[in-house]
Amino acid sequence: MAERQQLRLQVIGLIRAGHSASSAARTIGVPLATAKRWAKLFHENNEVSNRAIPGRPRISTREEDAILVTEAENHPFRSAFELKMASNFPGSPLTARRRLRERGIRSRRTATKEHLKIEHIVDRLAYATIRQDFDWRNVIFSDEVVVSSSNYGPPRVYRIDGHRYDERFVARLYKSGRVSVACWGWMSYDGAGTLERIHGRFTVDTYEHILTNVMIPSAREWYPEGRLHFQQDNHPVHTAIRIQEWFTRRPDIELLEWPPYAPDMNPIENVWARVKGILRSNWAEAPPRTSDELWDRLLNAWEEVATDVDLFHNLVDSMPRRMRAVVNAGSLWTKY
Repeated sequence: MAERQQLRLQVIGLIRAGHSASSAARTIGVPLATAKRWAKLFHENNEVSNRAIPGRPRISTREEDAILVTEAENHPFRSAFELKMASNFPGSPLTARRRLRERGIRSRRTATKEHLKIEHIVDRLAYATIRQDFDWRNVIFSDEVVVSSSNYGPPRVYRIDGHRYDERFVARLYKSGRVSVACWGWMSYDGAGTLERIHGRFTVDTYEHILTNVMIPSAREWYPEGRLHFQQDNHPVHTAIRIQEWFTRRPDIELLEWPPYAPDMNPIENVWARVKGILRSNWAEAPPRTSDELWDRLLNAWEEVATDVDLFHNLVDSMPRRMRAVVNAGSLWTKY
């Protein structure tokens, strides 16, 4: 608005200096009709801005808007209709939404996190407090994930109104139904490690096999010497006595303590999100029909992410910030 006002002043200044409206318009770079309208406004009313055009008065007062905003801040999960009724807002739910948008309050998809019990909060806070200055560049982060062809819901599409069912705007569903693949993977500061498919249930036998025949050989390819620092979460399989005994027999591996309910502290969660984003990018065109096809796509996506070395540098270097964020949030969930 300020830039447009400056253009008006320049045009009017040139006209007052003897330029024609067309000359002023060419010089300043505005349409001739606009220059003439500004000149007429100035000559007739000695004004350099358009007169305010009277419109329909606002249905609500500032005080009523403020009550609506306070209600939304105190009860953010209520609908616009519920907020309107609770605050006695005089307008419609649509108008209520407009008033909230004016204050920067918009309806968004809700972030969902598991409920933290008091013991989880205490453990997370204690861990984050003592680990803020830890050297995370020497840690192998690990995790399991299940990827499903129905994980992502209907894809979004940009289209004009009235063309919902045009062929090019319709996502195709196949009779094969949902397929899923479970896998285990690891990452470190230096990149993505090996991705291993999990067939059937994830058991102590399965995990011991992964540690012995997948984790150790692949990690030693990257780090042939020295002690490995290994992270795992508190899955019941991970904490089983047999697995703990396995680590006891491996003095070359230091098993890091890890707090419960701490996905926001584990950077591999961001890697999974990147992998799923790649899968989702071609989901609507041709979703996988078999678990083997899904596994092949998952491997390709993992390998694509693995080429982004800066990603892994940034994720691991974010660990001190993650710990500080947990401390600053009083051990509640963070943006990570």
